[in-house]
Amino acid sequence: MSEPSIGELIAKALRPQSIIEEILLGPPEAGDPGHEEMVMTGKCLAHEIAGHYGIDPIDAWDALCHVPNHMLSQLFTPFGWTVLAEYVAQALGVSSERPFLPSIH
Repeated sequence: MSEPSIGELIAKALRPQSIIEEILLGPPEAGDPGHEEMVMTGKCLAHEIAGHYGIDPIDAWDALCHVPNHMLSQLFTPFGWTVLAEYVAQALGVSSERPFLPSIH
């Protein structure tokens, strides 16, 4: 079975928590906490992008649901968040003249 895409993970996160746990983690022996971390990171990024570009977080979330699998690793670096924010801005037709640059602490 192939790895789920970020879009699949994010879309599943919109469902009630018990269903999310069942879908993402599966039976206890098949669970992978990395998937849950990916979903939570995606949620945080969607809210940050929405605030930066003045768009609805649900729209940002939906655009992140369509990120190609090869971009999944971008979720875990500040530069990657910039890349994903640009992807979302382009997908939604939002001006990205003021680039999204997450602060690094």
